[in-house]
Amino acid sequence: MFQHPTKEMQTSELEVEDVNPDVFQEVLRYLYTGLTRSTTMDVMAPGRFAAADKYLLEILKIRCETHLIRQMSAMNCLDLLTLTTYHPAEYLKKFAIEYFRSYPNEVVGTHNWKKLKEENPALLCDLQQMVLTAPTD
Repeated sequence: MFQHPTKEMQTSELEVEDVNPDVFQEVLRYLYTGLTRSTTMDVMAPGRFAAADKYLLEILKIRCETHLIRQMSAMNCLDLLTLTTYHPAEYLKKFAIEYFRSYPNEVVGTHNWKKLKEENPALLCDLQQMVLTAPTD
């Protein structure tokens, strides 16, 4: 991109449109130091996870996946299950499915459920099918 006559080469700037700037800054911090700040992990783990998947940063992706599994709740179960449909994560998906199966009333009773039902019923149907048909170990 910076080797050919592109807009990025001419301006020496690259605009990353699909990653929150704060998340991208934390990804850069990780690239330079190999460290993740726990103070921002609770808020930025889903975004970091998606960026790590996009940029093939497997260790960062695993760290985020582990953190997300530990933080699983009825409030974020659907969000995390949705995240795994766009960014493959075997353990996160498995844990989210198990959580949903263990606490269906709590998950269905959340604002996220109502919001997804109104805004994207097709995705909600896909998630329900995933939960109902996924093999158990």
